[in-house]
Amino acid sequence: MKELLLLSGLGIFALLAEMINARKIIFPVVIAGLLLNIFFCMHDIMAGNNENLFNMLLLDRIPLVFTLLLSVLAIFWFIMAKNYFKDETNLSDHFALVLFSMVGVFLLTSYTHMSMLFLGVEILSIPVYVLAGSDKRNTYSNEAAFKYFLLGAFASGFLLLGITFVYGGTGSFNTLQIASSSVLGAGISKQLLTIGLLLILFAMAFKVSAVPFHFWTPDVYTGSPTVVTAYMSTIVKL
Repeated sequence: MKELLLLSGLGIFALLAEMINARKIIFPVVIAGLLLNIFFCMHDIMAGNNENLFNMLLLDRIPLVFTLLLSVLAIFWFIMAKNYFKDETNLSDHFALVLFSMVGVFLLTSYTHMSMLFLGVEILSIPVYVLAGSDKRNTYSNEAAFKYFLLGAFASGFLLLGITFVYGGTGSFNTLQIASSSVLGAGISKQLLTIGLLLILFAMAFKVSAVPFHFWTPDVYTGSPTVVTAYMSTIVKL
């Protein structure tokens, strides 16, 4: 839980930094916060913590390892993108968008409820749509953001429809109950479950630009600022 609160707190701090005249310390605070997040993850992994948050999120070894890895990548990314952010007037907005998308990443590594899957995907994706168009003077960047947003919304529709079919087939949004029902096969509709899982797979394949759902990738990756493309092709994909 503290990892989620820390990432959310960093995002809120970055969002308010301009108002409280703390723009100059955003970068060191964010790096220190991510290092602290790595420490929390390592501590929980070594202690064997297994935290269940309201049957919505499960923080056991696997989500914590992914969160640790993503935090390490995020530190490298912030260091690499430091010069890109330096000349921007909306510095705090860029930091906040990246950190809030990291919250979505965290949800995607630990969800046990289908509603958290959808929230994780959207919290991850919406800031990235904005970041793709962050080079406002470049028409290709604007086109990339618009195309990514439209196709992303289309994929989100597939995801929601898939979740609906899975619920219709199993009567549950909980992934553990869905898994056990699928194995037992009693009281479920295998046809609805299969269709729902395929639709969810299609939506996830779009998010990671897997063939044949990759047609948006060249335009978006080319039009987006290079540091944003680096973020999309590493942290988002992982």
